[in-house]
Amino acid sequence: MHERYLRYTSMSDEELVAQILKGDELAATYLILIICGSRLKFLTQQKFKTLNLEFDEVASDLFLHLKQKDWKALRDFRGHNKSGRSCKLSNYISLIASRLLWKKMEKAKKDIDWISPLYEVEGLLIPDRAVERNRLIEYVIDAVMSLENPVEREVLLLYKIEGRNVQEVAEILNIKPGNVYTRCTRALKNLRLLLEQGDVYV
Repeated sequence: MHERYLRYTSMSDEELVAQILKGDELAATYLILIICGSRLKFLTQQKFKTLNLEFDEVASDLFLHLKQKDWKALRDFRGHNKSGRSCKLSNYISLIASRLLWKKMEKAKKDIDWISPLYEVEGLLIPDRAVERNRLIEYVIDAVMSLENPVEREVLLLYKIEGRNVQEVAEILNIKPGNVYTRCTRALKNLRLLLEQGDVYV
């Protein structure tokens, strides 16, 4: 790690956010490159590799996205979800990055089967014949990101879309491994409701 980042290593999530909101862009760089770096590399090199983006490009886009909105996402960070369960800043920022990459994928309109993990779940079948493929992708992206519960969004992204194992998901979300299945089932049920409300019947 570069020496210029050392002063941030002992900061809590809340302290780091406060530092960034004071105008310390180096702190924001530390957050994105060091704290979230491994997750961004995973998203760039594996789950969104069809976009052919470099890590530096994704990191820069994320930085600019946060800065251009006057760090609103960081201002909204509370360190916990609505139920009071703790939420790490790295997970929170990684979710924002995932959302940006999903939008890039949809915009690129590539013929890729990114929805396939959802097809494997019994009771959640979205036939391509129901709508044009691009419209289907738009609906599913919007539905996943519109789930009110942030844990449900994370479970779908980590477990069903990124393909991480149960233990990894449990550790990232700070929940018991056995709860991953329960959370995922609930998330898929709510996702299905959102899709149906959008006239994509499953």
